[in-house]
Amino acid sequence: MKASYDIVDVAGPRGSNPAGLWLPLLLTLAGLPFVLHLASYNLPGRDLYIRAINGELEGYLGMDFVDTWIGAKLAVTGAVAPLFNLAAFQKILQGFFGADFPFFFWSYPPHLLPLILPLGFLPYVPAFIAWTAGTLAGFLAAALPDRGSPARWPTAIALLLAPSTIVNGFSGQNGFATAGLLVGGLRLLDRRPIIAGALFGILTIKPHLGLVLPFVLIALRAWTAIASAIAAAGLLVGLSVVVYGLDPWRGFFLLISPFQWRYSTGMDGTFASMVASVYGAAYQLGAGLEASLALQAVAAVPALAAALWVLRRSEDASARILAVVAAVFLSTPYVMYYDLTSLTAALALYLGRPRSLGAVGFTTVALAWVAAPLTRIVDLVGLPIIPLVIASVLMLVVRQAVARVPPGGGVGDVDLVRDA
Repeated sequence: MKASYDIVDVAGPRGSNPAGLWLPLLLTLAGLPFVLHLASYNLPGRDLYIRAINGELEGYLGMDFVDTWIGAKLAVTGAVAPLFNLAAFQKILQGFFGADFPFFFWSYPPHLLPLILPLGFLPYVPAFIAWTAGTLAGFLAAALPDRGSPARWPTAIALLLAPSTIVNGFSGQNGFATAGLLVGGLRLLDRRPIIAGALFGILTIKPHLGLVLPFVLIALRAWTAIASAIAAAGLLVGLSVVVYGLDPWRGFFLLISPFQWRYSTGMDGTFASMVASVYGAAYQLGAGLEASLALQAVAAVPALAAALWVLRRSEDASARILAVVAAVFLSTPYVMYYDLTSLTAALALYLGRPRSLGAVGFTTVALAWVAAPLTRIVDLVGLPIIPLVIASVLMLVVRQAVARVPPGGGVGDVDLVRDA
């Protein structure tokens, strides 16, 4: 008998509680990602913990939060120049964390500084807790079904057990924040276009995660959101100039950006194990820099085209959001494993309503759900399959959209967030 993984069969008719599938799936997978995440840190020889901070404690979680916290501390003083000077930044890190602290560098544009400034008033541990809790709340707000939905609590449990939640919770990275901005913006695009645009404008702190958004917004004729995004980004940039001057921007464009490009194209072992893009996969398989970038560009075109087709043809709002998020990750060369939190949020919305997946679809979703920790494992062993997993997610959405399009045409213009 052919295996069936039909959420409708398990969960009952549309609108009923889909916990029948969610909880067994997530509880089964929850232990594996945690082990994989620990292994992914140990394989390249990197500690989960900072051994000491000024001798106060044995160790802290959230090593990747260090540069955010240092940036916030400097933002409070107004003396942010060391962020855009590699040697000066490393000296400050070693002053706080010890002479053997590994090399880190500040990689963000200056308009992030006003947003993280409040963290600079806190010691490291309270700041880490505030950062993680605050950004997790934004992530959950973006990914949970609307209030009153029977899927809300099962989805909340699934998200708290999600591999990407574990990854970001331990590392202190910004995946919760970017997921809240990207997926939250997509969900609010029709109901609250000004807020949605503002979220997209803030997402310019990591501009590579918004490469497809201009195409999406223009295709949807979301002019209010476009204006709001431009205004929000402009206000943040202007605020950073007023408070810190133009020198940080000069340092960002003349030093940090070129260094980050050299660093990301160097693809050393540790960095290579963190990359989840088409470019990263091709490079690891020996394609070379130019060929890898060319393959990335080639992959971006059909990915964006597929997402735009789904936007135009599908009435399923959560499917449209998932298509856009998948296209984001297939279109940019700089996708890190912790960025895949946005994929988790979009998957949660997609699976928060009953739908038939089939065996292939179920497998695709399961692999995508564990993609964040799985990235480091498969990359380290030379099997960078995560871009294929993301492409399979996009293909799944396209196939289901095709199956639902009536013969002879599509559904015309639809609201992006309806039914999400």
